[in-house]
Amino acid sequence: MIALMLADLRARRRSLAAIGIGCFVVLIAFASTYTAFGGAQGVMRAFGASGSFQKIIAALSGSPTADIYTASGWLGYCFSHPIVEFLMIGVAVSSGVAAVATDVETGRAEMLYTAPVSRSTVLAARLLGWLIAQGAVLACLVAGAVLGSRLSSAMSGVSPLVPVRVGLQFAALLYFLGAAAFAASARSRTRGTALAVAIGVAAGSYAANLVALLWSPVGFVRHLNPFGYYNSTAAAQHVNWPDLGLLVSAGTLLLMLSRHWLETRDLT
Repeated sequence: MIALMLADLRARRRSLAAIGIGCFVVLIAFASTYTAFGGAQGVMRAFGASGSFQKIIAALSGSPTADIYTASGWLGYCFSHPIVEFLMIGVAVSSGVAAVATDVETGRAEMLYTAPVSRSTVLAARLLGWLIAQGAVLACLVAGAVLGSRLSSAMSGVSPLVPVRVGLQFAALLYFLGAAAFAASARSRTRGTALAVAIGVAAGSYAANLVALLWSPVGFVRHLNPFGYYNSTAAAQHVNWPDLGLLVSAGTLLLMLSRHWLETRDLT
């Protein structure tokens, strides 16, 4: 199991390193813009204290309202920027899709998923490899936020725990989306099908949550998708443990379902 996990990580080391460095640099750049705007007053002048644009900014952070004027709120908002979410979710989706569907499509499944190695063992190796890769990239993201806040004079008073709290809340969302990708992969016969389902879940949930926050008649929809349980600006103040626990529990159920599908499906 360890050999398979290490082989997968070695095969992806360049892409993971590029994503990790990208996240690190992006967070430093985003944190520095708070000082460039001139702190809280500058951000308020640039974006306004109320109005439709401020509502859009709040929706992008995953909440009806978002305090991006304080240094900690701005740093938390950086974690929900579309560029950051695209990079991080990309790691989760690509790892899950490659777990089973790619093996079936290429014919490697007949060699990998054979006795004496159980199918569950191979899946566990792929799952562990994903968690290590995702954790490493997320650590780069948090490190970039910490360093960026230290380099920004307007953010010098922000506690290093702020990006840690937001990163922990973000990790729960990534865990769920990664688990959904594993489930899609365990059920699909081709990589394209699994990728379409995984991206559909992630992009569809993001869009549904955004619409629900901007249009009150469908506000209930945000409680029916994973992005409704991730609020980066609020996490800058405190971790929402019930939301985190719900996403982790739902993700774990999806992984259990993935194992069941893998054990009972035909891999030829």
